[in-house]
Amino acid sequence: MSFRDSLSLDLRRGEVMALRWQDVDLERNMLYVRQNLVTVGGKPELGEPKTRYSKRDIPIPTTLKSLLLIHKARQETERIKAAEAWHDTGAVFATETGEYTHPDNFGRALRNLIEWSDVSTFTIKRFLGVPIEARGKLETIIKDSEKLPDLRPHTAATLMLRRGVAVEVVSRILGHSKVSVTLDIYRHVLESEKQAVMVDLFDAPLPVRQAQAVTLN
Repeated sequence: MSFRDSLSLDLRRGEVMALRWQDVDLERNMLYVRQNLVTVGGKPELGEPKTRYSKRDIPIPTTLKSLLLIHKARQETERIKAAEAWHDTGAVFATETGEYTHPDNFGRALRNLIEWSDVSTFTIKRFLGVPIEARGKLETIIKDSEKLPDLRPHTAATLMLRRGVAVEVVSRILGHSKVSVTLDIYRHVLESEKQAVMVDLFDAPLPVRQAQAVTLN
């Protein structure tokens, strides 16, 4: 679930792991980046976003909203199950006891997910922790699908630029201080798109307009 946040909205892993439900407005479809979860001495610690420009408001896509609603319902079930052991931190992507999840777990889980999708390395060990009744369907899905691409944070920015979203808008979503920062990071994407849409005006004869008879009074 946290992967969808990162890939859809291009949040940094610390921003994703630091999200609280009070930062997610599912009625107005807005997400507010207000804090960051970093590792200090091997332990997760809440802090301010990377820069003052990192504090930003981002619209939530419809598909992501649907997943967040499902995730919220599941978390409520976990809260009830944990009972008194639950720590009400308000974290969106909490542990089984409600604590903030260590930021390193984000990258580790993403790598595991990509490895899971690679049929060439499929082994029975993948089924550890998977209910027996679900293993057959899961194996079929893996074998009938392609391996996931090397998903990384900021994949969304690349896709947005390739779909023609203005670089100024992408820059605001990423929380960059200046558009020039975004241009420097994604210059290769913009250059490839420019090449793709470039038209050779002299590659073919220009159409000649047919003269039309005009009655002069």
